[in-house]
Amino acid sequence: MSGANGHTPDFEELTLPDCGLLLRIRRVSPFLAKDIRKQIQRTLKKPAPPLQEVDYGDGKKIREPNEAHPDYKAELNEYYTELGDLFLSQLIAFGVECEIDAERVRAFRERAAGYGIELSSDDLVVYVTRVVGLSQNDVRAMQDAILGRIQPTEARTAEAVESFPGQVQGA
Repeated sequence: MSGANGHTPDFEELTLPDCGLLLRIRRVSPFLAKDIRKQIQRTLKKPAPPLQEVDYGDGKKIREPNEAHPDYKAELNEYYTELGDLFLSQLIAFGVECEIDAERVRAFRERAAGYGIELSSDDLVVYVTRVVGLSQNDVRAMQDAILGRIQPTEARTAEAVESFPGQVQGA
């Protein structure tokens, strides 16, 4: 699995478990993943909980954030969903290559425009996230592979076993 200099190859193939799409995955470093997340958080503002007046019984009333408010919980859920979608799109842009069916992307863009749906300008991201029809299982497998959390395979296990030193004398 590693090249002559011990470096992991640029791409590994991954066939998504449910839709069967073959991807070439390039691992994204944790530093780049953090940069992506920070950039998204700068542009996507996290909602603030509403203030609620609280009476502590001494006649003094204080306005405090109410994180249990149902509207706030709904806004926060929407925020995290959008954050996750944008994060995944960026991971795909940096960590995935695959054959794109340009005609299907074109037709999908045309249909989405007819409904007023804005799409990424990146055909790869549109193809993988919108056209192919990924399951949650596919998304999880792809994200884990891009972030380097790949499940062990027989080949990886054998390679790891071979990398351990033999019996250490005197141990």
